[in-house]
Amino acid sequence: MIPVMRFYLPCTLVLLALTASGCAFSEPAPTELALEPLVHDRRGCPGRTRGTAVLRDAGMLERWWTQVACRTGSPPVVDFDANVVVAIQDRPGPNGCYDARIASIAPTPSGLEARVWRRVPGPGESCTMALVYPIDAVVVPRFTETLTFTWQDVPGGEAPPSR
Repeated sequence: MIPVMRFYLPCTLVLLALTASGCAFSEPAPTELALEPLVHDRRGCPGRTRGTAVLRDAGMLERWWTQVACRTGSPPVVDFDANVVVAIQDRPGPNGCYDARIASIAPTPSGLEARVWRRVPGPGESCTMALVYPIDAVVVPRFTETLTFTWQDVPGGEAPPSR
């Protein structure tokens, strides 16, 4: 049997040695932004193509609400001092199996990335025959970083994540 020697060092000694040797301690990776649903529907304004928007005030939200979401009346109240609205509209889908949803917004080395999941029909999936114009908008804490959008097709049977 080979003897095993164990050394126990106080944590402060180990931290001092690592700090003195030039090792850097990093903060844990930031987490995704909290998403508060504002509107999600497959009945946005007809004739729109894929688009994205960061709405930073009530006037911008009002225009998006009527011109892209095709809603009447006033949009929900948002505290724009603390929040912004991130919104998408997808290109028209030829049947009811199409949908789009903002799945997450997370930090990246170059800013923030919004992942958009686009549901598409799966092989042999039965779909209602109706044109759809998917829209989605979420309220998130105000940010100043650059936001990029990444669209990912999700085949039928794997519905985009619910919030």
